[in-house]
Amino acid sequence: MLELAELATTGATAVVAAMATTAWDSTRESVVRLFRRGDTAEEETVQVQLASHDDLVRRTEDTERARRALLPLWELQLEAFLIRYPEAADDLRALITRSQDALRQAQRPSVVQNITASAPGATAAGVTHGNAYLTTTTHYGGPPEATAPGPATGGSAEGAPEGAA
Repeated sequence: MLELAELATTGATAVVAAMATTAWDSTRESVVRLFRRGDTAEEETVQVQLASHDDLVRRTEDTERARRALLPLWELQLEAFLIRYPEAADDLRALITRSQDALRQAQRPSVVQNITASAPGATAAGVTHGNAYLTTTTHYGGPPEATAPGPATGGSAEGAPEGAA
């Protein structure tokens, strides 16, 4: 019984963590699918609860406080469900994994950084959180010739006049 309670806690944590994030739609659908094992009235109740709780988290200024308040409700809901349908434990584990993956994906930063050096022979480089990848474009009176992006190695720009790299 303790294992089911722990699983319910982990599941509840995944559900409330996804509320008001880009991971919410997929997590909500997974929860609804899980509760389809029960009767239609229970599934409809869960859909209404999910929508209401997500709306509450979205409307509040302190989203973490709202999530903490909702956590015990979902723990109880999932634990009661698992007691009635212990065979759903693997489905809940899969839901947790999918939700955590979706949250990681939603929290992954998407950064594009463009740095330009416009003086003849000038070099521009930048690093944002990790490895430097350098794309070099050289202009010497003709059309620009770009080298392929790759890890910065400290080499010189191809085709540059001697001493310009």
